[in-house]
Amino acid sequence: MKINDFTKNYLNQLPPVTLFQGTEPYFVEKTINQIKATFDPVDREESIQILDLSKTSFDELLVQLEEVSLFGTSKVIIVNNPIFLTSKGSLDDKNQKSFLEYLDNPNLENNFIINSVGLALDKRKKTFKQLLKQSVQVDFEELKPQDISKMAQSAFTRNKIEISRDDLTFFLETIGYDLRLLDSNLEKLILFGKTQSITQQVIIDLTDSNPQDESFQLADAILSNNQKRAIKIYQNLLDLGTSPIQINALLLSQYRLMLQIMSSGLSNDAVAKELKKHPFRVQKVGEATRGLSIEDVSNMYLNLADIDYKLKSTTTDPELMFQLLIAKK
Repeated sequence: MKINDFTKNYLNQLPPVTLFQGTEPYFVEKTINQIKATFDPVDREESIQILDLSKTSFDELLVQLEEVSLFGTSKVIIVNNPIFLTSKGSLDDKNQKSFLEYLDNPNLENNFIINSVGLALDKRKKTFKQLLKQSVQVDFEELKPQDISKMAQSAFTRNKIEISRDDLTFFLETIGYDLRLLDSNLEKLILFGKTQSITQQVIIDLTDSNPQDESFQLADAILSNNQKRAIKIYQNLLDLGTSPIQINALLLSQYRLMLQIMSSGLSNDAVAKELKKHPFRVQKVGEATRGLSIEDVSNMYLNLADIDYKLKSTTTDPELMFQLLIAKK
């Protein structure tokens, strides 16, 4: 079931058991906030319980499922990190029996939501098969870049704000097609656009860039031997509050993805699906690998790995290490 169908048909009367599945956590947060909004603020804290199964015992979950709200309203129990539904986790015989019994005969005073978004579920498991039979499933899939573009354009159009196609693309690339950044930055651009024209310089001045996208630009500057641009982007990341260790980790991630793309022999779409990466990111990194040798990319990756070790084990100045890194290139 699509998200819109779920909110339209079930938001005011949730099913006894619901399974959230897919890869896009942003829409999970928005949906949970919509569910919270259906409760009186006075009752909300008591009536909505959010449990993290990486920190909470399964026995505690079972207790919560059988309890009823003190306010006489339906109680919502939302479970995050249900690792027992993946190949990496399991339930003991007693808890599995209790869970299966609950699915067969759920407490109708409560609404049980299992949030498995971002997890690779093991469809062979008995618990998963039974859950599919006894629950409403909601799919939270990542939007493609063109869908995010349509979403942003619709927001500008609704507010009667004009923005050119090139400037819209520039805006989305600046935020790395990140839905959270889209949400937080659209309002600023729309407010500005009510009185003045939106240009690329305005976008640069007003929007918060995505560190992931900044790191891609940094990797591109290093590869093209543009030291001045590389140092400027590095400093900008520091100004955004990104630590040297985090910057290095982002660069390592970019070069690792480059190596995976170059050695796979697969299309960008196939790589994105196989590695569970955003298609836009794989596309951009794939474009950056054209004309590069796998030896050059491997050497840079090894240099970054060496810097990662030194950042964590020595007191060498991080900025000096970065300058030496781009000088090697």
